[in-house]
Amino acid sequence: MFPYSLEPGTPASRLDEHLPEDVKTQRRNVLMEEQQQVAFDWGRAQVGRELDVILDGPDPEVPNHMLGRGHADAPDIDGVVRVKGKALHAGDIVRVKVTAADGYDLAGRALKNG
Repeated sequence: MFPYSLEPGTPASRLDEHLPEDVKTQRRNVLMEEQQQVAFDWGRAQVGRELDVILDGPDPEVPNHMLGRGHADAPDIDGVVRVKGKALHAGDIVRVKVTAADGYDLAGRALKNG
């Protein structure tokens, strides 16, 4: 989410009485706080569920885990899924049982490889 900014040549750039930057920032912050709560609630609701995860590579923060993403997760934007399992490789798509939620991220164990 981003505060509105003027784009030269657009119809909106010719409108009068644009909001001050501090008002735009404050409104953005309120919305982001609400969205964060929605995201955290969603993550907690995933615990116990199974999902398919594509593995991106080893988790640099958690030994013996891989980092991956669900079908709707964009790299470097959305949360990750930390996956524990054996014989996992980058590029694998594995079925994962979600065992925990931590902020925007999920953790789980691989049920099968392939």
